[in-house]
Amino acid sequence: MQFDILDAMEQKIASQRRTIWIILVICLLLIAVFVYRASVISEHASHVNDERKALSEKVVALRGELRGMKARNAELLAERIYGLRPVEFGEIIEKPADFVDSVLLTHTKAFEGDRYEYLAIVKNRTNDYVIPEIKLILFNSSGYQIGEAVISSTDSPLQKRKASLKPGDSRSFTGILDIDSNEAPPYFRIWTELK
Repeated sequence: MQFDILDAMEQKIASQRRTIWIILVICLLLIAVFVYRASVISEHASHVNDERKALSEKVVALRGELRGMKARNAELLAERIYGLRPVEFGEIIEKPADFVDSVLLTHTKAFEGDRYEYLAIVKNRTNDYVIPEIKLILFNSSGYQIGEAVISSTDSPLQKRKASLKPGDSRSFTGILDIDSNEAPPYFRIWTELK
């Protein structure tokens, strides 16, 4: 009986050892799988990071190219359209044309959509009595006219009187710019003619 108890205890101890070895082997396998998966994930993350860096460098290069192309486009448009200037909303543009002392273009957003307005100061710097006709013309990035505003007109006697300037006179004109496009106008030009 004593041998039976010892035999049973040895079997129990052997069974526990087998269980411990099985658990150890399973734990080692799990650790190996975890380490392998972590290295695969780390390698994938490194690859993704390298791709992100390459794409970032490409974006920087493309942005530089785009800036160059926009500058070249602006040069070509300026050669084709006399007096073309870039639109700078909220900036006072000094002496953009004859008889126009300064112009301020603004862009506002309202419930009805985008709205573009101007404030122009017209000044007679000559020694003569003048009646200038002045138009502010807006262009898209391709150089097509997309809107205009008549700042000073000579169409009627009342408009002629308002537009007339004695030597040294100045007047301010404000108004809304009518635009036939959904894009903000990148260029403008001011056309003047004496009547």
